[in-house]
Amino acid sequence: MFANISKQKIKKIIVLKYTFQLILIHFVLGTICSIVVFLEEWIRLGWEEAIQSYFIEFPAYFFGYALSLFCGLANILSVLSFFKLIADCLKGGEEERNIALQNVLPNYELQTIRESKRFMCDTFSRKKNLELLLYDENKNKYRFYWNESYGELDENKLFEAKTLRIKYFPRSKIIFSCEIID
Repeated sequence: MFANISKQKIKKIIVLKYTFQLILIHFVLGTICSIVVFLEEWIRLGWEEAIQSYFIEFPAYFFGYALSLFCGLANILSVLSFFKLIADCLKGGEEERNIALQNVLPNYELQTIRESKRFMCDTFSRKKNLELLLYDENKNKYRFYWNESYGELDENKLFEAKTLRIKYFPRSKIIFSCEIID
């Protein structure tokens, strides 16, 4: 399933996606919201009074960033896995395990508008993505992030699989190699 991508490459891609999801999107959306607030002040009050009102009297540019952070509050669930991924990048390592699948769920840790593409940076991509949480018999949670460019995947076989051989990063438990056994 991950035949076309290396362990290091997937690590870089996932760090970039998490960084965009948790930090950069809020900066971009906050800036856009702040510009809209400033334009509203400019239309309502005029140029000089808008600058006075926007920057000095009430720092309204904070409003756009606060609104953006409030809208992204649901992504607080993925912050811990992001820090664990950073630890995996710094300390390295990998683990291999055969797991018996007990449950397969959509990744509820990443909240976006589109269910099929949970990372915001994949929103306009035409490639197929799959973001899942896999649970083994001991109720350990593994994160499965697959993109069409990583290799071939038959979703039906994955959902029907009983046993998988996976390689994953030990702290974040993000899978970078997966093979269906049963």
